[in-house]
Formats: sequence, structure tokens, C-alpha cells
Amino acid sequence: MTRFIRTAAFVAIASLALPAVAFAADDAPAPAAREGRRGHAKGERPSFPMEASKFMEHIDKRIEHVNSRVEKRLEKANMTDAQKAEVRAKLATATGKVRAAAQKAAADGTVTKDEAKEVRAVAKEMRQDARKDRGKNGKRGKGEGKGKRKGKRGKRGPDKD
Repeated sequence: MTRFIRTAAFVAIASLALPAVAFAADDAPAPAAREGRRGHAKGERPSFPMEASKFMEHIDKRIEHVNSRVEKRLEKANMTDAQKAEVRAKLATATGKVRAAAQKAAADGTVTKDEAKEVRAVAKEMRQDARKDRGKNGKRGKGEGKGKRKGKRGKRGPDKD
């Protein structure tokens, strides 16, 4: 019996609350479009074939994003000025290669999906080269796996191999 009363009360409250919420939502301002991971508004993914100017604008925006991230990390890094200059030079050559690939793709005025994939492959190759320079193996993660007793587990006692 108590369960029936609770259910009836919930239905009554919900039937009163839903029209009020719908009425309040009519005059509320529309939310601003959030930018997604790749720098465009959610739900507005680029479609191909694309105009060359629009594609180059997208590439420049991505490169600026990468440059700002690297600069933020260099501010926090414990490196000499010469090391920071070397990192900036490597970044400049990598972005130059990506821009060159993008300009090659945009040479005819439109960029197809396959041409964009080629530009993406060049950018991926540059990222992997940068990771190798940092001492990583070109892949995400530490590359050692769980079997090497990293972290807290290795601190508890000597290895029993």
C-alpha cells in the first residue's frame, strides 16, 4: 500500500513539474556551442570535400593550439634556454612539414578526405618523432607494462623472482 502511495505521489508531482519546466525552458537563452576536442563546435564536424581556405584555417588553428601547449609546458619545464630553443626549433620544422603537406593538399582549391588523411598521417609521424626524442617509444604509456613492478607495488618489498 505504501508503495502505491509513493508511486501515485511521484506521478502527481511529475505531472505538475514537467509543464513548469517546459514553460521555463521556452524563454531561457540557448547554450553557446562548446568546442570539441578538434577545435570545432560539437556536432559540426568538417565535411569533405572542403574549400582550401577553410582547411588551411583549420590547420592553422590546430598548429596555434599545439604551439601554445608547448609554450605552457616549456614555462614549467626545468630546462636551459638552449634546450628550450632546440625544442622550439624542432617544433618549427614539424609544423613546417605539416603546413607543407596541407598546402600540397589544398593546391587545387578543394581538399578531399583522402588528402586530409595524408596531412593527418604527416602530423602523426611528427608527433611520434617528438615522442622518440623525449625518450618515449613513440606510443602512449610507459611501454614497460605491469610486469615490471612499477609504482606502489614495487615499493612494498623486494622482488621475488
